[in-house]
Amino acid sequence: MKRLFPSAIAVCAAQAFAAAAPLSEVDLAALEHRYLACDRSASVQRLAPGDAAECAWTGDQLLRHRFGGDFDRLLQWWRSARDRSEPQRTPFEAAQDHYEAGRYAQAYALFAQLADCGHREAARIALQMRRFGPALYGMAFEASPTRLARWQGTLSADASAGPGSCTAA
Repeated sequence: MKRLFPSAIAVCAAQAFAAAAPLSEVDLAALEHRYLACDRSASVQRLAPGDAAECAWTGDQLLRHRFGGDFDRLLQWWRSARDRSEPQRTPFEAAQDHYEAGRYAQAYALFAQLADCGHREAARIALQMRRFGPALYGMAFEASPTRLARWQGTLSADASAGPGSCTAA
């Protein structure tokens, strides 16, 4: 037992030294890239246990080596890096993403907003969600009769009119 004790100390010391050794800029950039990839994956699907463990390890390494353990700095970097790395989506694409992820209330709110300014496809979807809400989604989607009539009018309008007056659609 006494012979193993110094060996165990040497192994622990080597691991501690390796953990404290500074990483190169290339290594840090790779960690950042992997961290953002993990974030994108985890935002749209449940990660497999091995992937989740790898992502947790990546986050820990990035926190320690890039940000000196300062979680607030990591969070600030992540917010700005995430915004820069994500492709710009239109409001309609964002609504579709919410819908596909099962976030129906958020999807309906966006589709309704787009329908209000004349987006044809958004009006069609909002009307369908309103009509079949309780049966298909387990929730009722509210809209005033005036709003519903406006959406119906959008559908009745010339199909070549495009997305309507929505500048961001």
